[in-house]
Amino acid sequence: MRKYLVLFGVGGLGLMSAQVAVSLGLHPDGRPALGQLLIQVTGLITGTAVLATGMLGAAEAYAKAAASLAPLLSERQLRTDLEIAIRDHQGLRHRSRGFWGAYARAGYGVGAFLAVFLLLSALLADQGYVVYVAALAIGVLVCGGAVAGTGFSSLRTLARAHREVAASVAVAEAQPMAAPEPPAALPTRKGAIRRAPASPVLRVLENRRGRPSRRR
Repeated sequence: MRKYLVLFGVGGLGLMSAQVAVSLGLHPDGRPALGQLLIQVTGLITGTAVLATGMLGAAEAYAKAAASLAPLLSERQLRTDLEIAIRDHQGLRHRSRGFWGAYARAGYGVGAFLAVFLLLSALLADQGYVVYVAALAIGVLVCGGAVAGTGFSSLRTLARAHREVAASVAVAEAQPMAAPEPPAALPTRKGAIRRAPASPVLRVLENRRGRPSRRR
């Protein structure tokens, strides 16, 4: 999980840095040379690939750990004095909600940063280059600082949730199997099953069979 979170963070920072460089080059007075433009586009592509690799890897690692823990919570005997971070399905659901919430915040933060810089580039394209650069610098300080703080907190939440689930899997696997519950006894009452009343025709036939035959 750690390597995926590192890729997550490095890819996000690389993608945002490349977006800032591209935004600086979108102004008519600051268009870069073809070589610099290719480097910037390469940075966008590389940052996106690294970010996607980290996000997919982190999601897969947590999903596998949670899928391994879910059946163990029902199959293994977890004593009350056992030191385990997650001991029931409710606790696992709570960790999963925290993980996926932090996962979404981290991804949305990077997307919001890119959207803000695209919007600034479109709105300030007619302004002077100095004003344009100053606006982008303020955007980096404000929006970039907020995204970086939220992203760092989200990555810590992801790491903690996965660590607790993985540790709980290791502890639960070492415990004995839980004793099967005895099947519930079906309630029985004397005379609960009664014979259905016979029809008049059947009663007549039964009476005739029970009478002795007459000899002529």
